[in-house]
Amino acid sequence: MRSAVALFAAFTLLLAGCASVEDTTPDPTPLADFEAEANLEKRWSVSTGGAFNRRWIQLQPAIRDDVLYTVNVSGEVKAHNRDTGKRLWRSPMGQFVSSGVGVDDEHVYIGTQDGMLIALDRTDGERVWDRSMRGELLAPPAADEGVVIVRTVDGRVTALAPEDGERAWSFSSSVPELSLRGASQPVIIEGGVLVGLDNGRVRAVESRSGESFWETQVAEPEGRTPIDRMVDIDGRLGVGREMIYAAAYQGRVVQIEPRQGLVGWSREISSYVGLSLDERRVFVTDERGTVRALDKRDGSEQWQQEQLAWRGVSAPIPVPDTDWLVVSDRENHVHLLHREDGRIIARGRMEGRWGILSDPLVDDDGRIYIQGQGATVTAFDPVPRD
Repeated sequence: MRSAVALFAAFTLLLAGCASVEDTTPDPTPLADFEAEANLEKRWSVSTGGAFNRRWIQLQPAIRDDVLYTVNVSGEVKAHNRDTGKRLWRSPMGQFVSSGVGVDDEHVYIGTQDGMLIALDRTDGERVWDRSMRGELLAPPAADEGVVIVRTVDGRVTALAPEDGERAWSFSSSVPELSLRGASQPVIIEGGVLVGLDNGRVRAVESRSGESFWETQVAEPEGRTPIDRMVDIDGRLGVGREMIYAAAYQGRVVQIEPRQGLVGWSREISSYVGLSLDERRVFVTDERGTVRALDKRDGSEQWQQEQLAWRGVSAPIPVPDTDWLVVSDRENHVHLLHREDGRIIARGRMEGRWGILSDPLVDDDGRIYIQGQGATVTAFDPVPRD
């Protein structure tokens, strides 16, 4: 299992130099019929710009207040009213983009292929400042608590001041000989920053100084080849009220105690898209595309949904004030699952033929935003059937 799945991840998501190797991935599981219990009603769909994302970079959109921010690979940033999709402003930067969008109260942040971090005014899209990060950005910048956190592909994590981009601190981590093409977005919590690293570790640092609180091994590299030894943490981290949760490729899903970084429970589940949480469960999509629910207390498995295997399924995202999860796949489908048992209860589809790369984005009202590999972002409202 490890070698087949490793080839899939390595040669569809990895550095371009490996892309010529034959893909041995199983065919996507055909979509099965199901009894619909809800509808995914399309509210609006708008263009994000016409550039085709040939490098399959995840361009995650972001929401702040009532505005949705998107970027395309050629560097065109747009702000949209999240209720109607109406464009509020457009800012063509003229640089190829390699990361999704970060946003705080004042600025929108974009990372470029040539290692620039660009800050735009959130109200009108005017360029405020830019800084060379000396390395390509693949993870969206994280901005909160008066700091901007940037992770570059060379293993460096840097904190900058949001008002002018002045560097506050940075640290470097080791990057293996071979790693998945992607990066986990840093998570800013009160007083600290959590970062999933390409060496299978999670590090917690103090947000003002960068001083390390702890570093915890989520997965140990094993095997003789560089592919066998890949243990990247490229997906979403989960921060609960009392515990932190992380998943590594070819590794584990673990519960981490936040004061000292001690591992509570662990499960042998490999994931490169990461996980999410609700009050009782950890939801994770494994490397095959099986969606699993684990008990937050002890990691015991509550259910698994295998009908979407090998479809390039995203991380599962809870829909607020419902019993539902949303996932997307690379064939432009959006699926609602029930949190109690994982059954499929609704399905929608985006226009276009290039697939979906980024995780679904869900706002506090439960509206779902999907940005496609083509040139559109679509808003869906999940609605129960009568």
